[in-house]
Order: sequence, then C-alpha cells, then structure tokens
Amino acid sequence: MNLSDSPVEVRASPLLGEHAGEILGEIMGYSKEQVDQLRAEGVVVDVTALDVMDSFATRTLRGIAEMTRLRASRGKGKVASAMAA
Repeated sequence: MNLSDSPVEVRASPLLGEHAGEILGEIMGYSKEQVDQLRAEGVVVDVTALDVMDSFATRTLRGIAEMTRLRASRGKGKVASAMAA
C-alpha cells in the first residue's frame, strides 16, 4: 500500500508466533538451545504465511463443500415435495 502524502510505511501484522524466538531469547532470557528444545517439543510453533494461507484455503473449501451439500439437500426436499403435490 502506498499513500502518496504519508511518510508512514504500512506493513502486514505479524503472524501468530512469528516473534516467539526473539521474545523468549531477548526478553525472557532463554538460550537458543532452550528455544530450540521448546520448538522440538511443539511448545513454540513457527507459523508462516504459507501455513496461514493453507489453513484459510482449507476452511474456505470445507465451507464451500458444506454450502453445496446444504443447497443440494434443500433442492431435493423441494423436488420431493413438489412431486408429492
């Protein structure tokens, strides 16, 4: 995004867990080995933009499939009731 009269640079929000290593190391005082151990145990998870996009795409496709299923089931009900009349 570019705002012609604004000196402010607009950046994307950080991803979930994006700065976990820096926070644990620089602020909380954990060593690199301790942070690596937490990652290995699954306590600290590094989420990438690809992970977020993949999760969003999966939820979107599931939603579309569910919506299609619901529309199809409603359509069958209308056809069945029309045939009964």
